[in-house]
Amino acid sequence: MYYNLTNADKIAVEVKALELDSNELVMIYVAEGSNTDVTRLIALLNEDKVPFFGAVFPRLIFGNENMQTGVLLVKVRSEYPPVLVKDVKDKSYDLTENKGIAGWSEEGTLMVLVDGLTSNVGHFLKAVYNRFGNKMKFMGAGAGYLTLKQAPCLFTSEGYFEDAAILCHLSANCTLGVKHGWDPVFGPLVANKTEANVIKQLNWRPAYEVYKEVVEKASGKSFDDHEFVEISKGYPFGLDRAGGESVVRDPIVVDEDGGLVCLGEVPEHSVLSILNGDNKSLIEAAELAAKDCAPNPDVDADGLIFDCITRVMFLEDDYSSELDAVISTINKERSGKQAQVYGALTMGEISSPGHGFLELYNKTIVVALVDEP
Repeated sequence: MYYNLTNADKIAVEVKALELDSNELVMIYVAEGSNTDVTRLIALLNEDKVPFFGAVFPRLIFGNENMQTGVLLVKVRSEYPPVLVKDVKDKSYDLTENKGIAGWSEEGTLMVLVDGLTSNVGHFLKAVYNRFGNKMKFMGAGAGYLTLKQAPCLFTSEGYFEDAAILCHLSANCTLGVKHGWDPVFGPLVANKTEANVIKQLNWRPAYEVYKEVVEKASGKSFDDHEFVEISKGYPFGLDRAGGESVVRDPIVVDEDGGLVCLGEVPEHSVLSILNGDNKSLIEAAELAAKDCAPNPDVDADGLIFDCITRVMFLEDDYSSELDAVISTINKERSGKQAQVYGALTMGEISSPGHGFLELYNKTIVVALVDEP
């Protein structure tokens, strides 16, 4: 499952040793700090015709630990080969005409991986949702690098790509929980001028000017004395959603024009709140996400977690407590084999538990209990 390996040749040996059955392929998650030669790994696996897909993430999750190096290798079952979608940023794709997914069932579980630092991800997810509808369960994440420098981060047998997405239709059944634990402290605000993932104006004023006033007062800290992310990590935006939790947008940097650059798009004229939370509220939210998966002690399902890298930055030494809360909830009623828990710390989280639209989240935890047939 987790291997403390960084060398492409050694990783390829472990992948080939998995002994795949028909309709099985290998899901490969690489930790950013590994600096693995992914291009060589692709070539080695292609030589032996090993079916696979994968992504690079800031860190990996295994048990209650988060790993800055190494790889996760997971066998998954699918009736269809994974499909690579290029040019997400340019919207130059048509999923209704994509021959790779033409015969796919519109029910089941769809793994969706995207370049977390590209733009127009919201447009892509809308296209995915329109193609498959609300009978499908979706889970996935934004891949990429904590340096916030865009570079290739997704890979299949076709190569190593940025500004792309991977779709894999899984045969597994899954149940999903999605929570964040952030609550409104100020709002509503109108994002009256935006450009993709950049908020230009709030309430007809420069966005950073408004955000600075509110957050400095709420936090008692000055942006003049701290790096932007040191304060902003505790004060994300919430996109209001009727009948459910807000969708979090994480401001990560101020651009030269005073715009707030977020991980994920903010539609123009969106109604926003500024949110805040603490370690207790975030850990309790993770536990609720695990409970929403409705763990069944009679079903031998493992836990797959996509958790935002900025939650680790916020929780710091308490982050293992968040994972402990998920693990204990999943295994609470199990008297026999305990569920394995694994996953990735991500640049955005993707889910729809079978109702509502497919969303890209920030500062959120997605927990899936995956039961292979």
